[in-house]
Amino acid sequence: HEAIRPTDVKRDPESIRPLLKGPRADEHYKLYKLIWSRFVGCQMTPARWDSTAVLLARSDKQTGAVLRANGRVLAFDGFYRATGVPLASDEQTLPEVESGHVYGPFEVTPQQKFSSPPPRYTEASLVKALESEGIGRPSTYASIIQVVQDRSYVEQRDRRFFATDLGEVVTDKLIEAFPDLMDVGYTRQMERELDEVEDNSVDWVAMLRRFYVAFSSALEEAHEGMSHAKAEIQPAPYKCPLCGARTCYRFGRNGRFLSCSTYPECNYAAPIDRRGRPLLPERVDILNPEDGSSMELRN
Repeated sequence: HEAIRPTDVKRDPESIRPLLKGPRADEHYKLYKLIWSRFVGCQMTPARWDSTAVLLARSDKQTGAVLRANGRVLAFDGFYRATGVPLASDEQTLPEVESGHVYGPFEVTPQQKFSSPPPRYTEASLVKALESEGIGRPSTYASIIQVVQDRSYVEQRDRRFFATDLGEVVTDKLIEAFPDLMDVGYTRQMERELDEVEDNSVDWVAMLRRFYVAFSSALEEAHEGMSHAKAEIQPAPYKCPLCGARTCYRFGRNGRFLSCSTYPECNYAAPIDRRGRPLLPERVDILNPEDGSSMELRN
């Protein structure tokens, strides 16, 4: 449809303001000014901003700290001359300064900010990430997500994925033994090569030979040198309640747990929460049917 525009561009907002009467005259003026300035501005030259970084250091050189402010400076106002420079912007507007000049602070306002970690993957965001990385195909996305859950590498809570202890251990071991295979770029390249095999533009026997020569060598090294996850321990910031020795994290059939570092001399062990803190047993109102003793609920 036709654009809303002034009937005569020579009728600028200030010239018609005295002619507006009634209780809504001010609203009519603002509306006409908006339409007129937008109409005139769209016929004018674009504005030009210079992206600028201002570096500030102490003139007495007592400290080596350098403060940096990123923003922009209006180099040419262009159509802003008609519409006005917008006050709100995602980028801060910096004042014009000259290199080498000494400036005093107008105001010092300390601020504390906290960054947030990236959000956990949902099924939808994980598929989007696979697409952007060039991993898999639409026909394989569902099976990829299902396999890592079936093998207990990840679990879903509140529709978001969380890595399990088993998943973290398996990933660490694979990255340690096969860093090239675990690289996202390698997977992306393999997808392209498989497409070329399908198009008969690449000899699949030669491609498999290139892969298997390097893989078989890495597999043999991993078989000989990779330690078992159950043999690895990590120090924990707790004392053993039985003997007072330091505790450590071990990996067992049900995932990570807290253990006494002197095992097998001391057999203390306790389940832990997701932050690595020991879980205390919970007493329940059920008696042992054999001897009538009290029972505890353990994770």
